[in-house]
Amino acid sequence: MIKAVIFDWGGVLEPCNNRFTAKKLSTKYNIDEEKLFKRLDSLEDEYSKGENCAEFYEIISKEFNIPKTVLHKSLNQDHDYLAFNVAKTLKSKGYKVFILSNQMNSKTAAIRNHNDLSFFDHCFFSNEIKMMKPDKDIFEYFIGKTHLNPNECIFIDDHERYLIPARELGFNTILFKNLEQLKKDLSSFGIKSFGKK
Repeated sequence: MIKAVIFDWGGVLEPCNNRFTAKKLSTKYNIDEEKLFKRLDSLEDEYSKGENCAEFYEIISKEFNIPKTVLHKSLNQDHDYLAFNVAKTLKSKGYKVFILSNQMNSKTAAIRNHNDLSFFDHCFFSNEIKMMKPDKDIFEYFIGKTHLNPNECIFIDDHERYLIPARELGFNTILFKNLEQLKKDLSSFGIKSFGKK
């Protein structure tokens, strides 16, 4: 029986802000969108275990000739939610809900400052716990902290490579593509009846 659902943040609970930023700034600064997105995404991984991320903004700013203040604002601003209300609905139905996400210090601060995360049972951000996906230790850490059995949990992420280690440890997994697909996949685990977005 499923007792808990674990959500990634970017690309699941909210649209991936690296993608949003790449799309927005590529037009404004005449930059290749895909190149900027891939660089943002890959470099962010190097700063998601709690390191000072000022260097991240410095590197991107120099490589793409984008002001650091513009980058910071775009990467840390609020976006339209995707599965946020699904998480709220699950909580109201008695499920435990968690966030497990790779984030830099600045992004975690923005997420915590601009969103009501009070209904989540716990939020595990990589920069705060000093470990990140796809390493198995972050999922083992989750198990140790929550005392939940992995086969009673569903982990949702929009990156297949992050689902693999979770699956190997016994977690049920869903690859997020869109809201309708998510609701359909959740219903296959016996979780149904969602309100409107």
